[in-house]
Amino acid sequence: LDWSQTMMFDAMGALSTKYNDTPDKASRTYDADRDGFVISGGGGMLVIEELEHALARGAKIYGEIVGYGATSDGYDMVAPSGEGAIRCMKMAMQDVDGVDYINTHGTSTPVGDVKELGAIQQLFGENSPAISA
Repeated sequence: LDWSQTMMFDAMGALSTKYNDTPDKASRTYDADRDGFVISGGGGMLVIEELEHALARGAKIYGEIVGYGATSDGYDMVAPSGEGAIRCMKMAMQDVDGVDYINTHGTSTPVGDVKELGAIQQLFGENSPAISA
């Protein structure tokens, strides 16, 4: 992560500022008191393989990806409309019977969280699957 990206997000007002004295409480996705996200770094790895291959080698199956979508909501960088999220989820659900879980973007920004949850509500109504960020 380059320092200039941190400055860009700060200039946009997207970074948390109310919790500088309690950084362990700063990133508050979907919380009523959220005020932005925290820049951090880290690493991880996820191995994805064909189900048949994993079963053949006796692997423990933790989940199955049965659909995906990739879109962009380019209307405004800091004020998304939510339409991109709706299009993406519709693409991902074209050939699936149901959705058990959604891993959301969850930026902890007041506008972003509301638009993301609104898109999920619009598509799933009262039958929303489990979500986390």
